[in-house]
Amino acid sequence: MRRIKHPSPAMAVALLALVFAIGGTSYAAAGKKPKKASPLTLAQVEKEIKKLAPTLSVKSAQTAAFATTAGTATSATTADSANNATTATTAITATTAEQASLPTGGSIRGRYVIRFTAAAAADLGGTGIAFGFTLPSAPTPVFVAEGATPPATCPGTPSNPEAQPGFLCVYESTSENDTDVTITNAEALSGSETYGAGIALQSTAAGATVSSGTWAVTP
Repeated sequence: MRRIKHPSPAMAVALLALVFAIGGTSYAAAGKKPKKASPLTLAQVEKEIKKLAPTLSVKSAQTAAFATTAGTATSATTADSANNATTATTAITATTAEQASLPTGGSIRGRYVIRFTAAAAADLGGTGIAFGFTLPSAPTPVFVAEGATPPATCPGTPSNPEAQPGFLCVYESTSENDTDVTITNAEALSGSETYGAGIALQSTAAGATVSSGTWAVTP
């Protein structure tokens, strides 16, 4: 004899909603006096849910909507916190991007622009670059001036910046009225930090001063 399967949890909730929808008034067979049905008690509702869907539990959810969107009642009290729980899996390991670690062998790339009007020669200008990750150690900085041949540690170009492991390579693509371009650390000395670096330069004369390009860093 073929057994009748229990309805799914979703069907059980739908059936329960139907019970509430028609539970206000019911009628006997034709010709008999209408009879008002008694409202279901909470105990009766829970009993019907257990009978129709033994594995369904919504006691920890505040509303049916929350129970629908939360994978388990214990994982979230609201749908909003369930969505946050999905994204918070990695938030435990890093509260900011600087605290996260770059996968081994990966490179980070970006662009930089320094543009200002110098009042005289030797006016200073600069900008900062952020890696977005904390590297195991501060990379060795290398600046490749516009038109210069890059060293073996920086086998890239301004349009395709590359860096060998342990190096930060800055490729200048546009240069105007600039000189003494230096990659600096947090103390404004030549170097870098595990999280980024600065780029500083001087103007050769009064007037518009520009240096722009790309960079790449590999832990």
